[in-house]
Formats: sequence, structure tokens, C-alpha cells
Amino acid sequence: MLERLSDGVALYRGGAVVRANEAFVKAAGTGPPPIEITLPSLLDKLGFDPGTKGEGGSFSSPRYRFRSFPVEGDEEGGLLLVLHHRDLLSAIDERFANNPYVEECLRFLLHNPYEGMNIVDREGRIVYMSPAHEKFFGFPPGGVVGRHVKDVIENTRLHIVSRTGIAEVGKTQMMKGHERIVVRIPLRRDGEVVGAIGKVMFKDLHQLKLMARELEILQEKIAGFKEKLGDVYATKYSLADIVGESPAVREVKTLVREAARTRLPVLITGESGTGKELIAQAIHAEGSQREPFIPVNCSAIPESLVESELFGYEKGAFTGAERTGRIGKFELGEGGTVFLDEIGDMPLASQTKLLRVLQEGEIQRVGGMRSIRVNFRLITATNRDLKSLLAESRFREDLYYRINAIHIHVPPLREHPEDIPLLIAHVVSRFPEKLRVAPKGIHQDAKTLLSAYGWPGNVRELINVMEWSGNLAGGGEILPEHLPPHIIQTTIGGGFLQGKEACGLLREVVRQAEENAIAQSLRLSEGNHVKAAKMLGIHRSELYRKLPKDWKRVKP
Repeated sequence: MLERLSDGVALYRGGAVVRANEAFVKAAGTGPPPIEITLPSLLDKLGFDPGTKGEGGSFSSPRYRFRSFPVEGDEEGGLLLVLHHRDLLSAIDERFANNPYVEECLRFLLHNPYEGMNIVDREGRIVYMSPAHEKFFGFPPGGVVGRHVKDVIENTRLHIVSRTGIAEVGKTQMMKGHERIVVRIPLRRDGEVVGAIGKVMFKDLHQLKLMARELEILQEKIAGFKEKLGDVYATKYSLADIVGESPAVREVKTLVREAARTRLPVLITGESGTGKELIAQAIHAEGSQREPFIPVNCSAIPESLVESELFGYEKGAFTGAERTGRIGKFELGEGGTVFLDEIGDMPLASQTKLLRVLQEGEIQRVGGMRSIRVNFRLITATNRDLKSLLAESRFREDLYYRINAIHIHVPPLREHPEDIPLLIAHVVSRFPEKLRVAPKGIHQDAKTLLSAYGWPGNVRELINVMEWSGNLAGGGEILPEHLPPHIIQTTIGGGFLQGKEACGLLREVVRQAEENAIAQSLRLSEGNHVKAAKMLGIHRSELYRKLPKDWKRVKP
């Protein structure tokens, strides 16, 4: 067996090399043993410099590494000399070769009682069989070395792998009535196959099935957690919820589609109420619907808690921290989108750390020591002028350019009033979902007033006004009188509507208001005109004059 080793091995005893394999004799350039020679002379012959002596009596040269071990358990004693060829060592990690526990590691690998392993040469003859397999097949230690593997192990293909050089991984093999999962790997030297190694991966299929079932259960749990996370952080809006056909809105839709095709950071700017989060959700929904969308309002988080909210924290990181720690928003957004709203309100210290996250792709939890890789798409939004903040040194310039790879500006509603009727229709269509009693629709006069209004609160104000008016209208039609007073005062009194149009609307609003007041007073007075007139603060004759022709319809 020693002759098959590429390392040189010799036994040195009584001032002479008494036994040596061919590799050692060839390296030393001497005849066959016994060789009478002192150790210093032998080292010199092998080309070792005494100055290269290392720990444990080892020596190194450009070609070889020499080590000696005392022979134990033998009355005659002596030294076992091992000569490693540098070509062989180059294939081994030097950190492992110099490891003081290398012998223990190799002994464990070769003699592990739980591992079944066999090594054959190019012809399929057994070079090594692990003790576990020798015991399993009923052979004494070393009793099968030199025999052909197919004569020792049933159903083996190790000799075929040593000939073809093609690995076989995860194959089943019957051994003494036991079905086992094995791996067969060819061994190569200088690019040529010189043998093969076989190893048992799983002792039976039942063991593999148990592991597979455990893995399946874990995958089911992970899928369940991801589904719950998706429900919590799911998007409500998509591209279809961006309502409008004006050139300004069409441009926004185009930019949303373009942004959804990339993973570049997006900066959304616009006044309050223009729908910046809707735009962010639309980008996410167009690109990665199944991944989480994590919204964070930077202005709503106290400055002292911004970092723990974004980066998470380890247990005991600070007073009041949860005992188990907490995962941060950046980790929650893995594979998906993190939306930082009101980015202009983020503290400068947090801006610096955010920049590092974007540059390095990793975070460190508050109170933690290890770096955690993160992968998310960043979308930011603000209603502030970031360039003014840059000039005031209240926003980092390098962060500004990092988050501004794609810029989407959402125009205020007053800049595209032609979209107001479409927005009104869209809100009305959602009334059944929002209101207990949905109105039938909206009167044209009410539409005219809404279209003429300036909407300083933008789309958010329009939605609130419509829902408020819808509640007042009940199951009927939304009329001008159901609109908030400031809408009428601003549009008519402020000059947004002028001439005949303004006069006509005012007369209609007054007429409808009078009819409703009269109808209400008659209901409360149970049809008594005297009491109704008193409620209204007018004379009974005035009430008769103002009663509509079909006034009986409003009697109880």
C-alpha cells in the first residue's frame, strides 16, 4: 500500500533508512534501503535548509515538506519520515496543512465509525475501506486492500466511475439487503483519473424521506409566513387607480411603467394629497406583485427611533427594547419594495446610514455586531423642495443623487382640471364599498361647482369632499346643497364662476335649500302650516307662496 502513495514514506532507525517506498527513494536519489545516512545528511540531500526548521521538527523547501514522527508501540523505536511533494500540497489549503490538528482531522475522516467510505485505484482495486464498512461487510482491518471492488461490494459501480471519470451523486445501491443512497466521485491527478471514492450519504431511504418531510414542513411554514407578510404589507393600488387622461397624468403613467421594469431607486415629488403613495404602490404592483411593499412615514417616527425602525435591533439593545429583538423594515422588504415617505424629514444621521445601505447592500441592527445582506427596491417621496434643503445643508447631496435615479413629479390637481370629472366618476363608482347608503349619482350643477374649485388639498381633498357629500345625500343624488359651504363660497363668491353660470347656480342652490327647509319643517310640525312657518321664521302667507306645486308630496 505504501508504494501507491504519492508521498515519500520511510522508517529511520539506528542511523539508517531501513524501509522506504519508491517515492521516498526517488526523491532522495539513493539506492533501495537499507541506506546508512545521518539525518542532517539526508535533509541536505533532499535540499532542506536547516534554517527552515518549523514546529514539530518540520522542514520546508521549494519542492518538498518534511516531517518526522516517533514510532510508538515498537521496542526498536525509530522515526517515521514523511516527505510531502509540493505539487500535492498545492492542492491542499496551506491553512489546513499547517493546522496542528491535521492528524486528528485526517484520522477522523478516515476512521469515522459512522461513515462508510471506499477508495479504489484506476483498475478498481480497493486501496482503502473505512472501519465502518469493514465491520458492516465482516472483514478484518485492511483485509480487502488489493481486491477488486466488485468482488467485495455487491451492486457497486465504483470501478466504472474510476474508468469513466463521471461522478454519480445520490444513487441508490442495495448492500446486504439495505437500500442506501451513495455518491461516487472520480479522483484525478494532473488531469487524469487515477481512481474513485465512494461514500454512503444516507443509510436508508427512510432516513432520506424523514429529512425530505422535515424540509417540506419547513418550506410550508416559510411559505405561510411569507403569505401572512404579503397580506400585511400588500398593495391596495395599481396602475389602473391612476385616474386621468390629461398629458400630465399620461406622462406619470408612462414613467410608472418604465420604473417598474427596473430596480433603480425612484424619487416621487409633489404637493400633499397628490397621491404619491398610490404612485409608489403602482410601481411595485407593476413589477413584483408577490413581494412585500413596506411603507414607512419618516415624519411620523420620532428621531430617536428612526434607526431601530429601519434597521431593527438586537435583544437588549436599549431600554424598552423587546426581549427577542425586532426585525427592521429593510429586512422585511427583502426582495420587494421599501417606500420611505416624507424622506425630506429624515434626520441627517439616519441619512448617512441609509446612504451606506444603498452603497453596500447591507445593514447592521442597532446593538448588533454582524452585517446582514439586504436586497430591496427603494422608492422615496416628499412634498418638500429637496434642492432647497441641499442649499441649507439639511439633506445630503450624495444621498439625493443616489435616490433620484428616476424622478416622478405628480402635478397638483389645479394643473389638470380636465381630469376632475373622471376623478369624480371614479370616486362615485367606489361609493358602494365606502358608504352604508350609496347615493345614486351626482347632479350636473354639483359637478360644475366641483370642477371650478381650486382644490388646494388636491385629490385627497376631492375624495373627502365627495364622501362627505355622499353621506349627506343618502340614497339620492348629490346636489349643490350637499357640498361643503366653502366650495360654493369659493367658486361663486371667489369669481371662479362668473356671469349667467354663477347666477344660475346660486339661484338653484337657494331654491333647493328652501325646498328642503320647508319639507323638513312640515315633517316636524306634522303638516301644521302655522307651526311650520313659525319654525322657518316667516309668515304663514309667505310659506304658502313658497310651497312647491306638489307640496302634498312632502306631507307626512
